[in-house]
Amino acid sequence: MDNERNEYTISGREYLDMIAERAAMSNGKIAFYENAICKYICRYPMEGKPIQDLMKARECIDMLIRELQQYINRQKGVNKSGQ
Repeated sequence: MDNERNEYTISGREYLDMIAERAAMSNGKIAFYENAICKYICRYPMEGKPIQDLMKARECIDMLIRELQQYINRQKGVNKSGQ
């Protein structure tokens, strides 16, 4: 894949570069959902199924929200028990 260039770009930035940056800043499920959202948003105007891609992005956004809520709740529990 080194010689291939990604066909998905936003403002001149390639999707795979954006994914690599996000992966470096997040981990686990959160990184997975962020990357899936980016993928579906980048490709929706190009793949011939824009509504399906946007619905998948929305589903991933909902899953990311749930994961972040669980993470925040776990952090609150850790903070309370550590006081």
